[in-house]
Amino acid sequence: MRSRRRLLANSASATRSCVVLVALALGACYAPDILNFAGGSPCEHVHRRSQHLVRPAAAGAEGSLRKMEDLCTGEEFTGTVTKVSKAGATLDMGTEGTGFLHCNKLGKGIVVKASDFISVGDTFQVRVLRVYQGQVDVALGDFAAFKKRSISDFAIGEEIQGTVVGTSKGAVFVDIGAMTDAILPSGNILDFDASTQALPDLFKQGQELAVKVAVKSPQRLEVSMK
Repeated sequence: MRSRRRLLANSASATRSCVVLVALALGACYAPDILNFAGGSPCEHVHRRSQHLVRPAAAGAEGSLRKMEDLCTGEEFTGTVTKVSKAGATLDMGTEGTGFLHCNKLGKGIVVKASDFISVGDTFQVRVLRVYQGQVDVALGDFAAFKKRSISDFAIGEEIQGTVVGTSKGAVFVDIGAMTDAILPSGNILDFDASTQALPDLFKQGQELAVKVAVKSPQRLEVSMK
């Protein structure tokens, strides 16, 4: 019986030695899981190694460009100037579209040339005004629009007294005290007939309207008179 036990012990020892040699041959990166003879859970080693392997992917996800449709009006970014034109500066903000800081958003009064105040490589703390045609229009943080209510503060169905600030063929633009003007589509206007009526004839700048919030997104507020 003792001889049989010694034989089994020698056999187990030989097996472990073979495993060690195979592990060393395959590479040290596999050794922690295979050489776990001294207790402890192999899953701990796998977990640590997996974290190390997925870290670059996770960092890539965190560092990826923000999608333009996810940007919120009023959201703050640090932008680095990559180009200066007479009208303003193009900024790299880590978003899919470039930022644009117009010279009239610098808080410097009337600016004839943006290059008098901005140079390539300058950085600015800016906030999103609107997203339009692949570009993010921004302004400095103390711009007057940012002192108003953010879009997220409004509730669907909330009734508000607004003021007409402009019209187009298919919509009326209404100041309801938000960081961005609300849109009143013609389809949301009670008793409006596009075949016989024109919005500019019915709505004048400064006219007051009773509206309610119908739709909101990170960058848009839509209201209705119905």
